[in-house]
Amino acid sequence: SCYVGLTDEENKEIHNIWHIQLKEKETILKNEIQRADSNWNNLPFEQQIKLLYITYRFEDEVLLSWSKSIWWDLERFLHIVIRHTADLQNGSYKEKTIFQYEFSDIRNLIISVITSAQKEIEEEFKLNPNKNFKRQGKRAVYFNGNYYRVEIEASGRLLTFHPYNDEKEREKDN
Repeated sequence: SCYVGLTDEENKEIHNIWHIQLKEKETILKNEIQRADSNWNNLPFEQQIKLLYITYRFEDEVLLSWSKSIWWDLERFLHIVIRHTADLQNGSYKEKTIFQYEFSDIRNLIISVITSAQKEIEEEFKLNPNKNFKRQGKRAVYFNGNYYRVEIEASGRLLTFHPYNDEKEREKDN
């Protein structure tokens, strides 16, 4: 893939930059698989392809722009989807709660759940600007018939997001 108007040298440089970026993304993915108690080489080929596809396409993104922007990066995105999306689960995470949504809807769900707690989130960050916002267990965010664990770093980076399967699981998470 060459760009018209660029020298061979410039095209080569762009190609190298892309290559480096993809390798970095791949490293983040493989580290996250490892952290999920799984081994990249043991994953079914179809799952590897799917994971690489979503990894390469992902760009760090601001999900909500308030007084403090709420955002996620590749590492947190993968942390959330690998553990809690049915067709990506493996290793010890087979037992984890899964989203009752299509993969592509997870982003919208996250935005909706966080928006439903906007007032509370903004107030808490105003009072404690250097502390994480954390709702889990009995204090989980209730939205549309489900309870969600949500943790947002003081920087606004989304750290954790997942639904609870049932009351028992929520009780244990305190």
